Order: sequence, then C-alpha cells, then structure tokens
Amino acid sequence: MTTWTNWLGNESASTTELHEPLTTAQVVECVERANYRNQRVRVLGSGHAWSPLVPVEGILLSTKRMRAIRSIDAAQRQLTVEAGATIRDVVAAAGAYGLTVNSPSMFLGLSVGGVIATGSHGTGRNSATFGDEVVGFELVTPDGSVVQVSEPGSDRWRAMLCNLGTLGVLTAVTLQCHPMFNVHEVHQRVDRGEAAAVIPTMLAEHEFVELFWVPPAAYVKFKLGNRTDKPPSPVRGRIHPTLGDRLMAATGPVLPYVASVPGLVTPLANLVYDRIGTGTRIVTAPDFNHYNQAYPLCISSEFAIPLEHAPAAWRWLDTRLGRYADAGVRPVTLMVHARFCRASQGFIAPSSGRATCHLEVLSFKGNRHRHLFAEDFETKMRTEFEGRPHWGKELYNPAAAAKGYGANLDAFLEVRHELDPTQRFINPFLRDQVFGLARRPRSTRARAATAA
Repeated sequence: MTTWTNWLGNESASTTELHEPLTTAQVVECVERANYRNQRVRVLGSGHAWSPLVPVEGILLSTKRMRAIRSIDAAQRQLTVEAGATIRDVVAAAGAYGLTVNSPSMFLGLSVGGVIATGSHGTGRNSATFGDEVVGFELVTPDGSVVQVSEPGSDRWRAMLCNLGTLGVLTAVTLQCHPMFNVHEVHQRVDRGEAAAVIPTMLAEHEFVELFWVPPAAYVKFKLGNRTDKPPSPVRGRIHPTLGDRLMAATGPVLPYVASVPGLVTPLANLVYDRIGTGTRIVTAPDFNHYNQAYPLCISSEFAIPLEHAPAAWRWLDTRLGRYADAGVRPVTLMVHARFCRASQGFIAPSSGRATCHLEVLSFKGNRHRHLFAEDFETKMRTEFEGRPHWGKELYNPAAAAKGYGANLDAFLEVRHELDPTQRFINPFLRDQVFGLARRPRSTRARAATAA
C-alpha cells in the first residue's frame, strides 16, 4: 500500500498502484490496465493543489518523470514539452533561445500539466491562463488512444485548457512562445484605505498589476510593470534562488507559529513585502514573473471576478478583515493578493470569457481562525461579485461555485462524457460535489455519444 500526500499534507490517498511512467507508451499501458481491471485513474502533477482533485480508490499516475523538452522550433517560436516538466524547465528552455512564455505562475516548481489542468494563471492584462498559450495537446484518452488536440477554438481544445485531469492523461503540449522582453518594474506603497480607489488608474497605466496586503498592515503594495526596450539590470534571487530564498523556504514550517505572535506581525509583513521586491528596476520578463521562490506552508482560497468588480471586492475585503482585526481575530495571516488577466477561452477556466481580477486570501497552515472567514469570503465572492473558484485552491462549497460556469460547464461535461463515458478519470469529489453527475440530466449530444 502506497500513501500519497500533497505538499501541504491536507489531502492524501492510499493506493496499491502508483505509477510513474517515463513515456507516452507506458502511459497507454497503464490506462489499458486500468480499463481491463475496471479501475479509476487520477493523474498527479507536482501535488501543490489544496483541493481534493487527486484522491481516488484506484490507480494514481504521476507524470513527474516525464519532463523532456521534446523540441524547440525557433522560427515558429514553439516549444514542445512533456506534461511533467516544471515551469522552471520551460522558462530555462525558452530562455536559451531568447524566448519567454506568457502567463506562467509565480512559483517555478509547478508542473505544466497541473497548471493547465486547474486553469492557473500568471498576471498581465494581455495574457490569460497558461493553457491559453498551448497550440497543441498530446492526450492519452480514457480508452488508451493517443490523440492530438490542435484545433484552437474547437470544443475539445477549449475543454483541454482547464480540464481538472478528467479527460485522460495529458502527456505533452506545444506552447506558443514570444520574444524575450524586459519590464520596467515599480513598487508603490498605497494607504490601505485608498488602494481600492486607485486600482482602475493602475490598470489603465500598467500592463502588469498586482496588489499585496498583509492584514492588518496600514498599507498595500502595488507591483507594477510595463514593457521597455531598456536593458535589464542583474537581479539576485527570483529565477536563481539566493541563500536568503533557501533559508526562507527552509523556515516555512515554523512561520505559522511566528505569525501567531502579535508583536511579530508587522516585522513578518515587512519581510513578505521585501521578498516581493522594492524600488524601481528594469528586469527580464521571467525575473518579473517569478519574484518569490519561498512558498511557506499555507492554504489559499481564490476567486476570479469580473474586472469591473475589483475595486468593490477589494474594499469589502479591507473592511471585513479590518473588523476581524478590531476584534483581535486574524483569519488571514499571510496575505491578500490580487492580479489581473484577460479572458480565457477555456470552458471552465476561472477567467473564461471575461477580463478578470484573481482575488486570493492566504493563511499559514494551522490558523485556527481561518474557518471563521472561509465561508464568508466564498459566499461574498460568488453571490455579489460573480466569482468563480480557482479549482486548485480550497473550496468551501464546490457545487455552488460550479454553478457560476452555467452553460460552459454543460459544454465541458459533454466533451468529457464523449471521451470518458465510463467515468474512468474522475473521483467522487469531482463526480458528486463539483459536476453533480448523479443529479444532472444528460444532453442529447451526450446520449448520442453513449449510444454510439
């Protein structure tokens, strides 16, 4: 019996079979074995999701050994990479050819397949999710076939952009890269009471905008950026972690205890802000995107809300968390974070069809006050600000959150049913709490697929 746990330790699964294939052919063998034995399959990436996407009674299939850079087409600026490769692998491979990739996550340790599966994103009003940069997918379908999905705009392609690992095993992707560019990076401190009001101005003047607030700090940090032709200056850390970065990562397990000491709240907040960056400088796009390699043990909830709701949503968070602080309660002990992206074409990507503010609250592991705010935050984001959940983050009410996708969820489930009519690639959490398949009538298209 093998026990798998995610990076935080809040999700686990016990299985007699944990496979780590090296090739697509070995993935096919694993899927065929599961079909023969009538077992369910769930795919593992780097294990950094907080939600129970993985646990299943059946086969766990990890892509962590499938990290090859298969090819680089410098003329077309396209990079073909296996799904187990990390964002660090992709950044390094593209950079060697003077290229960069739009919308990668801040953290370099995430796998390509996992980032795509959850509809994850970086920042920038001209970029959407990482999956939206894919021009071709290699997929082992639940019947063991190897198919290429390379028709941008098709239903199958739109389903692949955020797929929750339910369409089969993603084994490789071809990414559309872009010429390397530099960013004029600026950090501004704004009084927390004024932060919401200046969001529209910041977005109008900068391509890249992020907000960071460590409650109950008196100010919010804006991380801003615009493309520039000026040469970059060398940056310590970020892509290449410094000793300080490694020490921060090593002390991650004790930071929750440090955060619980009232007198250390402000120094810790200042430390977090300093890790994000200070001052003004010219940096390469990867150095701008990957500003912090220290990922302490924490738990996150995130909702994607329409861009126009960003000021009101941030103002509500400021007021609500301020009231908690006045009562001596800190449900958010790490950070409130906002970033902004363009619309995704993925059916169930959180930013599907609309320019989006991704609003996130993070707390250190073990925060005993967090549950007081979790439902409050999710309900407010979902009901008043039309929020959709980030699938990899903590979900308080996944069934209610999934309703925010409307007809898009129906369209995704039709594609999913065509590929996996026997429900080989879902677990009970996805089947019952997210998709509600027992309660959902099949469409005419799904019934036709079953009959065929």
